[in-house]
This record gives sequence, structure tokens and C-alpha cells, in this order.
Amino acid sequence: MKPADPMAPAEDAEDAPTILNGLLGFQLRRAHTLFALHWQHGFRDQPVRITPVQGGMLLVIDSRPGLSQVELARVMDVEGPTMVQAVDRLEANGLVQRIRRVEDRRAYSLQLTEAGDAALGAVKAFVPHRETELLCDLSEDEREVLLSLLKRVVRRAHVVADGMVTGPDAAAVRTKASKGSLK
Repeated sequence: MKPADPMAPAEDAEDAPTILNGLLGFQLRRAHTLFALHWQHGFRDQPVRITPVQGGMLLVIDSRPGLSQVELARVMDVEGPTMVQAVDRLEANGLVQRIRRVEDRRAYSLQLTEAGDAALGAVKAFVPHRETELLCDLSEDEREVLLSLLKRVVRRAHVVADGMVTGPDAAAVRTKASKGSLK
């Protein structure tokens, strides 16, 4: 028996119970899973497999020379320890190097290596193709509206999540959220 193609939609994907098809979170999860799967297939033959998050990290590091790990964590919207692990993987794969900052020896600036530049080239070549292929059913205006709406959803989700924070930092987090300074 031939194995199922993981890129093919499930036969009953559209037959999911109406209660699921009407849930935005369910549809966002499905879209995320399929975008990630498409990415995985796009990079399966690369010497170093790059995840979507790592691809995003390479794009940000390239666009902001001398960026620190802390700044990268903020831009990527992840916790510091998670970012350290992610940078560790990029460094272990020879894509990024940490350079100790002269003004603060506890901090590091991030820089792409030659291999990192090559991986970045693959990401830059892949992303427009992926976006075009996966979003071909949307007009340019619809894509802009979708992106704008998703940004608003993420902003609000941060406010809600930060409202669940308790303890000594809760007031500061809520103040930051109420000023709209959370991404």
C-alpha cells in the first residue's frame, strides 16, 4: 500500500464538524500546520534544515546588524531562554556567530556566518514562492487585509494573555498592554 502524501489535504478536512470549521483558532492552527509542512518540504533537501522560526531569525539578524539576543527575542516575540536555545542551534549549525559586545561583556551581538548568508539566500528565494503558492486564492488587497487582521488578533491575544499574569510584575505588564506597546 502506498503511503499517504503528507502534503495532500485530509479527505474529510472540509467535512470537519461545523463547530470546528467555525472556530477561528482551529482554522489558524490548520493554516499554521500546513504552512509549516510546506516549509519543511521546501527545505528537506538543504544541507542544513531550517525551520520557519530559524528562517525568521536569519531574516531579522540580516536586517539589523549587531542585534543582541535580547533584541532578537523581543522582535521574534519569544522568551529569552527560548531564544538562547534557538541561537544555540543556529550557532551549532554554523549559521550564526555570537560576538561579545565591548560595551557590555554580558551581551552578545549576532552575526550571520558565510553559511548563514547562504541559508538566508535560500530563505529569501523560498518565502515569496511559498506565499504566492499558498495564498494564490487571495487578491493582493485580501492578503493585506488578512495580515492586518492577524496582527490585530495577535496584539489582542497578548493583552488577554498578559491579563492572566499574576504576581509582582502583573501591574507593569497590564500597563504596558494598555498603552498598546505589546506586539
